[in-house]
Amino acid sequence: TAPPSPEATPAQAQPTMRGVAVETTDGKQEESSLRPESASAGQADSSDALGRPAKARRWGLIGVVAVALLGLGLGAVFLLSGLGRADTPEEKAQVPAITETVVYESSEPDSDAAQTVEVALTRSQTEDLAIASTAMPAVTAVPSPTPIPSPTTVPSPTMTPIVPPPSGQGMIEVNIGTYTTTVSIADELPRFWIDQYEVTNAQYARFIEDTGADVPDYWLDEDIPVEKGDHPVEGISWQQAAEYCDWLNKRLPTEAEWEVAARGPHGWLYPWGNEIGAVQLPTSGTYAVGSILADRSFFGAFDMAGNVWEWVTEPYLEPGAVEAGQRVIHGGAATYPIDLNTPLAGDPDSGTMKRNAGIRCAADQVALEDKDLEPIQDDAGQLSVLYTDDFTDLSMGWPQAREQVDTYFYGYHPTDFYHLEVEESNDCLAVPRELGFMLTDFMLEVEAYVFRPLSDAEGDFQYGVMLRQSSRNEFYAFLISSRTQHWQALKSSPEGMAIMAEGEHSSIRGTEEKTRDKLFVIANGPRLSFFVNGELVADLSDSDYTAGNAGLITQTFDNSKAHVHNDTFVLWDIPPDAVTSDALPPAAADYVFDQPVCRGYLSESVLLLNFTGHTVLPGENLTVIAKQYGTTIEAIIKANDIADPNRIRSGWSLVIPLPGPEESTS
Repeated sequence: TAPPSPEATPAQAQPTMRGVAVETTDGKQEESSLRPESASAGQADSSDALGRPAKARRWGLIGVVAVALLGLGLGAVFLLSGLGRADTPEEKAQVPAITETVVYESSEPDSDAAQTVEVALTRSQTEDLAIASTAMPAVTAVPSPTPIPSPTTVPSPTMTPIVPPPSGQGMIEVNIGTYTTTVSIADELPRFWIDQYEVTNAQYARFIEDTGADVPDYWLDEDIPVEKGDHPVEGISWQQAAEYCDWLNKRLPTEAEWEVAARGPHGWLYPWGNEIGAVQLPTSGTYAVGSILADRSFFGAFDMAGNVWEWVTEPYLEPGAVEAGQRVIHGGAATYPIDLNTPLAGDPDSGTMKRNAGIRCAADQVALEDKDLEPIQDDAGQLSVLYTDDFTDLSMGWPQAREQVDTYFYGYHPTDFYHLEVEESNDCLAVPRELGFMLTDFMLEVEAYVFRPLSDAEGDFQYGVMLRQSSRNEFYAFLISSRTQHWQALKSSPEGMAIMAEGEHSSIRGTEEKTRDKLFVIANGPRLSFFVNGELVADLSDSDYTAGNAGLITQTFDNSKAHVHNDTFVLWDIPPDAVTSDALPPAAADYVFDQPVCRGYLSESVLLLNFTGHTVLPGENLTVIAKQYGTTIEAIIKANDIADPNRIRSGWSLVIPLPGPEESTS
């Protein structure tokens, strides 16, 4: 064979491609587009010492290397293809496995270097391979790798969004308990919160702006919410009410929750008690929420009778009383005075049900908020808190006696009370809470009970609140007796005390902490309204005392020792739009001041000005505590009115007198 031309280029010396027969598993043949073809047969190379052509020798060496590389390459390709993608059963059925015979032809026709490589490949793998154009020895066929099945897709768990609790601003708490409802005298409810006021037009306008909800039909005619922004929204369907509450992360109250919030723990027929005529409500239209101050429930919810109907969920009436698809409204409206304590069920989208229906929301829990002693004013002009105290913080400013003086003692009491003690019959002790300003129009609520272990078991006494104290003996007072279930509204003067009104009330039972009584007073101009456990018992008019301090009072009759624990003390400012009825109750023409002057009062000489609180830890005694604060055991005993020093218990909060700059504990 003639040697290659010196003019031959490297490209001319490279093999070209030609067709290769491919036999499929079904016996058919087709031509692959991949086929290595050798250089022209007319091109030859020189021989070596063994008589083999030099070119064949060179190609033989290259072939050995190529075979090794090919084996490694094929294994890698097959492994990667198997790992990267496993044929699905459908693909396996559509693309049958094939056996492709790849023939490399040496440039020497009579050389024994011509070999055949048979490999089982898929069509896609065949098309991806390029067979080296070198002579190769026979290679054992590489079996197809076992496809690695695709991992089963595990669906991601459905994550329920965490909905933060709503703000507790403007809501009141109803504690867990057993309550009286229309159909049950033992309806057990968990703790919940409910709006103190009905949703106003101004509040609903913000909901519309944020969500694009429909505007109530009557708004355009009455220029709402520019006008009547603090009136309750009405003309609301059940669905619209539910959507509004959901917007605030709240919900509609259940029927049982609504009733309990309205009727209180004593099950009054109306929020203010059992007499429908005790509170006069408007008989047409709506009015500013919370402006009828006496329309307030035991728990502090306003307008749960009158103004507008309110939607509820989960009707508790007997089966069949509420048909499928119907919803229930409660509370009546100004135009339905006879239905103030009667629910109404019907089509939630009907004009009759929607016309005067509004919204009050509820919640299972609320976001915890720090107590704020600054006034909190709502945008609807509702009540603002002037002062609130549960007597757990000894720095809140109530006067603390260093020790008993005469027959009186007053101060903080373990663990979270403020107590007044009188150790003489026919006596009285009044303790004001001076706030630095004179109270004029306000609402006052106090919870109190008798501490029996330190009270004489015989005889009667009463306790309660005083208000508008302008001087030591000029004030009004409202007191109750847990022993006789008697109450009195008094007017104090330098001449003595006169009874303005009195009566009996079966709900008075504060002989222990769990049955403590709640006294509530509204002082709005000359009008004085007094409530016992949520029921209005007296509505009076007197204009002699217009401003002053509020505080606590205890009065004995034939009892020689009265010890009263006060648990809460809350003052609210009255909003400027609160309604003062034109028909005030008549003032008494002449009061008889036949009760003695309340002589017990603060004594500057025994006031403890420098003190702190201490919670008793397990294993502590008065010796350890006194040493810790640099005071004496005797000082601690006197400041806390402790009868038995050996009865100090873990968890008690003690008043600790602190020595002044010049005092010594020696």
